[in-house]
Amino acid sequence: MDTLDRVVKLKTKRAKRFLEKREPKLNENIKNAMLIKGGNANATVTQVLKDVYALKKPYEFPRTPRAAETHKQFFHAR
Repeated sequence: MDTLDRVVKLKTKRAKRFLEKREPKLNENIKNAMLIKGGNANATVTQVLKDVYALKKPYEFPRTPRAAETHKQFFHAR
């Protein structure tokens, strides 16, 4: 029997809260994306980035390297 298969008895309330946060959710949290296109990217890569941008539009940051600098600073500050 592996250590992953056994049931763990929780000894503290803190451990219970920790495991509850790690449980699978019905609706996952929204994740932001930062897509950056380099200067040497070919047409295929550019098209893929456009498609991904269309799928994640409200939660995606601009793809140009100059605009991405401010977002990198924003993520670094967090």
